[in-house]
Amino acid sequence: MSEDKDIRHILVNQPNYGFASNRVSNTKYHWWSFLFVNLYSQLIQPMNAYYVVEACLEVIAVFLWHLIPIITTYHPLTTWAPIIFIFALTAIREAYEDILRYKNDKVKIGKLA
Repeated sequence: MSEDKDIRHILVNQPNYGFASNRVSNTKYHWWSFLFVNLYSQLIQPMNAYYVVEACLEVIAVFLWHLIPIITTYHPLTTWAPIIFIFALTAIREAYEDILRYKNDKVKIGKLA
């Protein structure tokens, strides 16, 4: 019985289920977290947060327009459209860069050392 403890068993061509994979990932996002993480990373920038708060205040002013006349002179869409456009362009750029990182990881993982 004690002899069995001293013998080492080596399995060839068997998957190593007990070990972690050596997968490397340089991507910033997962497919399921892209929208939330990207939006958060854009909103923590002070100028983006300022413009979003300003646009929210503009929407509140429109809803309160019937209580206090002539609070605003322009429509909230003129505030929200540029913000949404810039956020969308930034998200598209980040998605493109992340896809390139993912493809680069696949190429580097496939190479032999």
